[in-house]
Amino acid sequence: MGKSANDEVLGTGIPLGMLVRSTDEGPDDNRTESVVFDHGRKEVLPKQPWLSIGRSVKTYRVQTGVWTADRVVRCPLRVMRVPNTEPVMLYAAYALNCPPGKQDKVVTALLGDAGPSGDLIATWERRFFRYIEEFAEGQARTGRDLVLDFFDRRDEIIQHLVARVAGETGLTMRLHLQLDGETDLKKLSEVTIAGVSFNIRPKGLEGDLRAVIGGPLRVSEQHRGKALIRLLAAKEGEAGLRADVARDIKDVLQNFVSAELTIADFASAALTGTRQRLLGRLNEALRDRQGRVFDHIDFELPHPGGNPPELVQFELSTVIRPKDSQATLPIISNLSMQLENPGRFQAAAQRNAAVANPKEWLEAHVGQIVTGALFNSTYAELILSLDNERIRSPLAEKAMEIGYSVKHYSAIPEQPILKLKREGVRLVTGQEDFATRDTRVNVALDVAVSAEMPASLIDIERFIRPEVDLIEEMRHTVTESVRKVLHGITPEEFYTQFSSVDELPPAPKGPVDLLGAGSSPPRQRLKVPVEEQIRTAVEASLKQIFCLRAIHVVPKMADTVLTRRYRHLCSGIHTLDPFPVGSLTNGGRSSPVTFLISFKVSGMAPDGWTVFQSNSFDPYQSEAEINAIKSELAKSLHSSLSLLPPELLEYRTEREWSQVHEVARIAQKAIEQAFGLSITFVSFSRALSADESYERARREGALENALGELTTALADAKLNRAADTEDLETMRALLNQRLKEGMPPDDAEIAAYMKVIRERRQATSRVLAYEAPQRSTDPSATDVDILRHVSSVMDPGNRVLELAKERKARTGEEAKTGGTTANDAEAEPGNPTPN
Repeated sequence: MGKSANDEVLGTGIPLGMLVRSTDEGPDDNRTESVVFDHGRKEVLPKQPWLSIGRSVKTYRVQTGVWTADRVVRCPLRVMRVPNTEPVMLYAAYALNCPPGKQDKVVTALLGDAGPSGDLIATWERRFFRYIEEFAEGQARTGRDLVLDFFDRRDEIIQHLVARVAGETGLTMRLHLQLDGETDLKKLSEVTIAGVSFNIRPKGLEGDLRAVIGGPLRVSEQHRGKALIRLLAAKEGEAGLRADVARDIKDVLQNFVSAELTIADFASAALTGTRQRLLGRLNEALRDRQGRVFDHIDFELPHPGGNPPELVQFELSTVIRPKDSQATLPIISNLSMQLENPGRFQAAAQRNAAVANPKEWLEAHVGQIVTGALFNSTYAELILSLDNERIRSPLAEKAMEIGYSVKHYSAIPEQPILKLKREGVRLVTGQEDFATRDTRVNVALDVAVSAEMPASLIDIERFIRPEVDLIEEMRHTVTESVRKVLHGITPEEFYTQFSSVDELPPAPKGPVDLLGAGSSPPRQRLKVPVEEQIRTAVEASLKQIFCLRAIHVVPKMADTVLTRRYRHLCSGIHTLDPFPVGSLTNGGRSSPVTFLISFKVSGMAPDGWTVFQSNSFDPYQSEAEINAIKSELAKSLHSSLSLLPPELLEYRTEREWSQVHEVARIAQKAIEQAFGLSITFVSFSRALSADESYERARREGALENALGELTTALADAKLNRAADTEDLETMRALLNQRLKEGMPPDDAEIAAYMKVIRERRQATSRVLAYEAPQRSTDPSATDVDILRHVSSVMDPGNRVLELAKERKARTGEEAKTGGTTANDAEAEPGNPTPN
């Protein structure tokens, strides 16, 4: 109700108490009207009754046409729409005027409530305050609030009250309304709302989410009055206002979220848009309720145990068993979880405490998901086409249950076949013995293979099993392919035609050997080398069975006892000791001829591997076998060559040498039969006979004499300075060369030169007889030894004379021994070197 203790009278005018008064309260005035009022019946009487015993009839004077002085009263008003708030004081400044002719209505209205002895002013103000309260209650019934809407509807409120006063009392009223503190309206400040926590439940979600909201709350320029009223109405001032705002926020957002938002709206990607929607709805409500708005809000969905991690990454291994294998296979799952919806996480954590640790929660489900997705898969299917989508989809659904998105990749630890696919095939069979066409002889071989796996491993799916060692399968295939090839190869073909099938050179076209032996049949050659046959067979098998590509096969002949012996025998040149051979065709009357022979083991004889293998020589002591070959070769040569006539043994022409060499082939054949080896003569020659040694010594002596005469003639020519020395120099060079090579008898060219030398020497002698050199009389001159000077000019090192002496000494030694050295024999015209 209104309060009168502090009522104030403002301005000029009659006092309110003078508006209606009884006749005994003062003199009449010409502006008053008398009104007789029966308090018992509460009606105006036309005049004072003459008999009023027992009746409460009283005459009043009413001041008409005059305004009362302005009066201010206070009326506390409750904020209807906000419970538990303090009333707001409403100040009303008013003045009253009774229009002429309205005095009866004024008296009836005012005095009917007060009684004959009542306080007219108090009665009026109670009626006025009742009008205000009834108006406020009526507004509340329509959803409005007189206090909250005061500044927006002040004029409307005044008009309503003035009209009601006039209608019910007949008074004309001047009225001004003002709220307490309205003068401080411009001083309203921003209020910070921090950490308002409340539960929300989006549509379709079982369970609540905990939300926290806050932000600076400023006064809306268009609703400052409402902000003031809410501040005035709030208990405890600004602190109470914050509490009121918090209640409004909870009320507004709880209703808004449950009606308008789903859990998807609280995903991280959608949270910005959701925050704007919440801000808009809050401002709409707070503007109306509080006269304030947020410029922005901080909105969070905190978890009771702390905020969940934004990113979770881990690796997990799940062991599964393919349907076609008893072996297990690990599936490595790499996961990256990103928090997408904190709200969904919070709701899930409220239902299940295990969700508080998202990594452990998801780990508990990965194994089940992987096992279910890959159930009934074969080993090959897992290796070749692991379908990550079959795992990713259910895993993503499970992660989204707690508000996380997930990136997932499953892989299998590198299996041997995948490593082969990446690195290629590299295998070596290792040294292994293989049977040949000759069942008595085995050969050893090592095969290296490199290749690329097929473009699609599906082509060899039958080999993709955990218990299958693919390299061993390939190695077995290679070995069997080699075995099939070598089963049709002879040992000789293996060792002699492994890498090449070049044709053997044809036999020499010489005369038939003197023993009448026919030539041996030519060796049979393979069309394709053994190595190439093996390579082709292995490549074909690997391509057909394993679909390999870019196959490279390298067969390597292994080092065995036989190959080691054979290699040692074929290395180097071997020389027989010089041996004399006498012809048996003339009863031994001719002198024996000494032969000088060296040879080389050139290969394996046709069908010789059996013989070679049967000879039990130590492969590390090859000298024993070489000596045996030398001994057998020397005996065979001696027996075959001794059947030749002496004129053929002392061959002097190439044709005669070829006949002798052809007979020597008998010895080669003997070596093939005894040792299984083919040999080639590197040098085949004879030493000089006794007659040939004597003749050679004689020729060299004559040549040295000629050279001496030439040297003397040249010296004479240089001393004389008149002779032409060019021809002499040419002759000396020629004689020196012939001296080194051996001069054939009856050399006409030498004889011609000797004639020229003698003629020039005779001419020079005549000149010297007349022009003997004179010794110098100059004491400083040095005596000159003319002969030494000429000798040094012609032969500074005296090499010509030294060579002549050496040749002469050697000729004497050969005459004593009856032979020549190997080099001298090779230089003889009758000893051609074999090819």
